[in-house]
Amino acid sequence: SIDGLSFIEPQGAFYLFINISQTGLTSESFANGLLNEEKVVVVPGRAFGSTSASYVRLSYATSMDQLREGMARIARYVKRLMEKQDCI
Repeated sequence: SIDGLSFIEPQGAFYLFINISQTGLTSESFANGLLNEEKVVVVPGRAFGSTSASYVRLSYATSMDQLREGMARIARYVKRLMEKQDCI
């Protein structure tokens, strides 16, 4: 679990929809920031319709080591975002 994020439990696919609404960013801004700062690629939820605008999609079709590293990078990114919000 990562503070500030929640997710929809997958129902058979290898994708995770992560709710990013607590970060205060659009899905596009979140995805771009995560790519630029942590080199992790997620797909903005808006690509899947307006009801998914506060989500990003993550594929977990990879090794457990890469998945752990990717999640650690996401956690670092979100921690920085949440710390910035506390300063505002």
